Amino acid sequence: MNIFCIRHVDFETRSVIRERACRREFNFEIIKPYEGQTFPSLEDDDFVISMGGLQSPRETKKLP
Repeated sequence: MNIFCIRHVDFETRSVIRERACRREFNFEIIKPYEGQTFPSLEDDDFVISMGGLQSPRETKKLP
């Protein structure tokens, strides 16, 4: 099982999700777009988790 997690800020935690995924020996990958990391192909992922963040559709100029 492949899990892809999009994290938007450093203070977001994923400890419970990651802990359960690791316990079941799932692959768990975190992507940080705010650090310039690019998104890999989603073809091989079974789940995509998008964490919260400070973004708002009203602030696309400030937080693209």
